[in-house]
Amino acid sequence: MQALQKANREDKVMQELTVVIATGWPETQDQLQPSLTPYWCFRDELTLVNGMVFRGLQAVVPEGLRKDMLSKVHRSHLGAESTNRMCKDLIFFPGMQEAIRDLCSRCEKCAHFTK
Repeated sequence: MQALQKANREDKVMQELTVVIATGWPETQDQLQPSLTPYWCFRDELTLVNGMVFRGLQAVVPEGLRKDMLSKVHRSHLGAESTNRMCKDLIFFPGMQEAIRDLCSRCEKCAHFTK
């Protein structure tokens, strides 16, 4: 959790997202900074808790930690669907499901266990 908080403080997009959540979203998506457009569809679900961004109960993961977080949840090598289910309650970032599918599709262990 501390690593996630630190990454949130250091990530420019997460800082911008924090400001928009705290001050309010613009009326239309075209008024939004381009770096935040992936979050537009989820804007009503995003909240701030202790300086961290959450989508419901899921911690929003900054770009710099995504690869590490996916690596951790992928250790079980149960395939994309199982990995998505594990992440669904814990973490979120735009494009997460696609990133998981891509990671698992390139993994020989996942291919072996999901046959």
